[in-house]
Amino acid sequence: MSCGPAEARFRLLDAYVGWSDVQPPVGLIGLDDPAGLRLAAVDPAAASSEVWQYLLPPRLAQGCGPCESYLITFTRLLRRSDCQPCWEPVWSAACDMQRFVNPVAVAAWQRCIAVADAGAGRVWVWSHHGELLVAEIHAPGATALAFGRCGQLWIATRQAISAHGLSGEPMGAPIGIPAGAGRPLSLAQAEDGGLWLLTKDTAGVMHLWHAAHGSDTLQAAGVAQLAAAGLPPTRLAAVSDIGFCEAEDAGCWTWQGRCASADEVGVPVPTALLPAGSLDTEALDSGMPRCRWHRIVLDADIPAGTAIEVRAATTDTDGEAPHSSDWQPSPVGARDFLLNQPPGRWLWLQIRLRGDGVRTPVLRRVRIDFPRSTSLDQLPPVYRDNPRAEDFSERFLALFDAGMAELDAAIEEFPAALDAAGARDELLPWLASFHDLVFDGAWDAERRRRVLRAMPRLYRLRGTVAGLQLAIRLVFDVEAAIQELGPERAWGALGRRSATRLGSVRLFGQARVRLRTGQSALGQAPLRSRGNPDLDAVGTGAWRFRVLVPPGPLLADAAAQQRLARLIETQKPAHTQASARVGGAGFVLGLNLAIGIDTRLVPLRAPVLGDAELRLGRTLVLRPGRRGARATFVLGQPLAAGAATLLE
Repeated sequence: MSCGPAEARFRLLDAYVGWSDVQPPVGLIGLDDPAGLRLAAVDPAAASSEVWQYLLPPRLAQGCGPCESYLITFTRLLRRSDCQPCWEPVWSAACDMQRFVNPVAVAAWQRCIAVADAGAGRVWVWSHHGELLVAEIHAPGATALAFGRCGQLWIATRQAISAHGLSGEPMGAPIGIPAGAGRPLSLAQAEDGGLWLLTKDTAGVMHLWHAAHGSDTLQAAGVAQLAAAGLPPTRLAAVSDIGFCEAEDAGCWTWQGRCASADEVGVPVPTALLPAGSLDTEALDSGMPRCRWHRIVLDADIPAGTAIEVRAATTDTDGEAPHSSDWQPSPVGARDFLLNQPPGRWLWLQIRLRGDGVRTPVLRRVRIDFPRSTSLDQLPPVYRDNPRAEDFSERFLALFDAGMAELDAAIEEFPAALDAAGARDELLPWLASFHDLVFDGAWDAERRRRVLRAMPRLYRLRGTVAGLQLAIRLVFDVEAAIQELGPERAWGALGRRSATRLGSVRLFGQARVRLRTGQSALGQAPLRSRGNPDLDAVGTGAWRFRVLVPPGPLLADAAAQQRLARLIETQKPAHTQASARVGGAGFVLGLNLAIGIDTRLVPLRAPVLGDAELRLGRTLVLRPGRRGARATFVLGQPLAAGAATLLE
């Protein structure tokens, strides 16, 4: 550490210690967000559109089946499954009208469905996809619902969030919602047990709240924290007052369940930001009369076309506001500057953020050092004889002090730079070079950290089945199966009771694998002096294996499968040969069936003549069809509109 004065103090302004003693900001958001202060959107409600990627609107709920969703309209409960484009009612229209008065929210878990009815002041819970009513919970004012990891039902009102069992019994103490937060819009529980709540206040501004697992207090949170919470994606691309659209052009619907276009739904345009915003602090007390404030350091991101300006002034009388001519502006583009103000106990700050309507600067922290203390304190008193020379020397030496402080900070940070969890994102490739590791450009920072933490174990297991499975799990988030082909190879045998089928097994000849006296022809078999001759059938074809991988989002394209092949090549023993197969195409019992790889319990596709995957006796199911003069069976479903393919 450099030799510096021991009396230096500092004051921080950020989301952790608080932007204390500040007047209400104008045009800024993020006072309680660790991501930092930033310019607000012109339409605050539109700024929260990113939240719908992780939280569902109250009228939507995801089921447990493929593409299974529930939608509560103003009178009916609709269901959509198997990625079909249309919504179908769970019950008949007359039954729905009798059940609900003013339904506002729906939630689903496994085969259970819950609906909040604001008009009736009740929350209804059904099991077996709505066939059996299991609970009626008195919950006036409920506007958001969510099922927890273990099946408990969370109900949010303007005052609190409460947990209930599937039979309606209360579970634990409720979690209070801060006053002024507004009406709950969406509620979800993450895998770590934390609760996430989205509210909308009377001004139309949406707020995000988080309560950690076991906590009874909601804390303000940001979208970045929500994105890192591990909530399953909602598949929503846009949400408006008219309806919603799913990602990848899966379709758009109104809140009544009617198909619509993106233009009709009104997909929001990119959010426009305010051009400027400001935050003024009240007097910051140093506790030292005639304090000489030293410098201000900003921790901020300032994109091109944006700017952050800080103005400072000092006073030495309690309650006395600075004069308009006393304010000192920061240099243009400066993030670290000295204060050239008269001595005073109180410091006042004015912070201005400016943008271009699309981008915004982000101010994470303001550090204020006081009193003025530089390396001049270590020099003989003769350097302070002249007041003007003393002031110049202090400001001149402060430049070197700042440089030394950066070196000291780098030295202090060096142990964290060697930690995969604490190092900055830009240091991860440098840290990987110590392990002779080169990152794939498609990996995000979290995956890189995960691989770095596992490197010691990967080196210990390299070349083993467990090591290859671990590497695939780290990179592709799937659990691979390793199939050794040598011991599993089926050899044909001759005999009266043999079940050998031509074309399904190979014939094995002992005399051709190893030279045997009286059996092998000269020059036709190798001479081997080691190994058990009785195990030659097992050893033939050894050192070959197949990697079976279940389908997943990271293996959806050919480029990802090529990365999988390269990964296997780098992690397998050099003397072996490997192949990879990504499952998902279906399975046939008794024919290379890989449990967990090709076992997806989904309905069969409708057969189409000419399809390469259509095989009689394997991927085709015969079922009764429409009976006519000559019809006996049809293949699955009609192969063409208005016509049936008949088998005679």
